Amino acid sequence: MIFWGGLAAVIWAGQQMGLLSSSQSAAVAGTNSSNNVIQVPTADQSMQEALETARASLPTFLEAAANAPASWQTVTIKVALEGETQIENIWVADFHQDGADQYRGRLSNDPVDLPGMKAGDEVQFSYAQIKDWAFVEDGRGYGFYSVRAMLPMMDEAQANGMRAFLAEDPLPKGW
Repeated sequence: MIFWGGLAAVIWAGQQMGLLSSSQSAAVAGTNSSNNVIQVPTADQSMQEALETARASLPTFLEAAANAPASWQTVTIKVALEGETQIENIWVADFHQDGADQYRGRLSNDPVDLPGMKAGDEVQFSYAQIKDWAFVEDGRGYGFYSVRAMLPMMDEAQANGMRAFLAEDPLPKGW
């Protein structure tokens, strides 16, 4: 499986909040097109546990996201899309429910294994394809369960940057 995560999440969040421009993201230490994607074996136990935990709180997140307070920035979900050669788990923003079990949203990143698609393209997916969720509030990342599971896979600088960005508890107070 391909997972967008690691520093890509911090850079994308920074771009969405206006803290980084696209050209500035290339200047962030350790950032390039190849290290924003982490390939994770399908059977990776820590990733599977992270995704199960994210899915357990997904209904609460989706309900809250439907009426997200103005303080929430970068409201996004990670969706498993069938790629040309494998499943690509990629962040999707501007999502909304489009039927009983169907959703639509826009790719937040340029995909690796979805030929002809790019960031901003609309995708349709089912509830079952949603694997993770996230939002940023007061500069801290909530959710991001898959990114948290990838911390041991990152180099030290990336992992430290992510730890500084992520809220200590992935769930906001009151959940």
